[in-house]
Amino acid sequence: MIDRQARPILCPCSKSCLPIFNGMAGDDRIKTGDMMEGYSGDCIGQGDRVEYVVGGHVHRNDMNHCIFTPLKGVIRYNINEDDVGSMLQMAQSVLYELHGKPKCSECGDGGRWTHFVVRDGKKRCCRCDYKFVMKAVASESQARRNEYTTGT
Repeated sequence: MIDRQARPILCPCSKSCLPIFNGMAGDDRIKTGDMMEGYSGDCIGQGDRVEYVVGGHVHRNDMNHCIFTPLKGVIRYNINEDDVGSMLQMAQSVLYELHGKPKCSECGDGGRWTHFVVRDGKKRCCRCDYKFVMKAVASESQARRNEYTTGT
């Protein structure tokens, strides 16, 4: 599998961008990353700072968002952190419309902007996932203490 921060093979900004998130990573169907496998995906990276003056206002971009598609090739956008926030809200809204209001499998809470973690086949809100992880850490620590005191 491709590393999450690996540079895509067809990256159009290899000299001016440091990948932050390669959306094609983690897909074990992708072997070469040259789009001949029929996949599409995207990558966001820290890029050179670009400034535009639009309507008398300065607009600054310091990231690149590249979309890779076998039908249209590579499309590169200059973006900023506000754009990433807008993309997140858009994606969450689309998922909400497609699947309804998400619910935590532990507490039943949820909402449009709640972040969920899927672990051990259960979707938990961040609060419940934190409790789950802390419980596992405490259990592991107790097992180590028992092992130390009993010598097993």
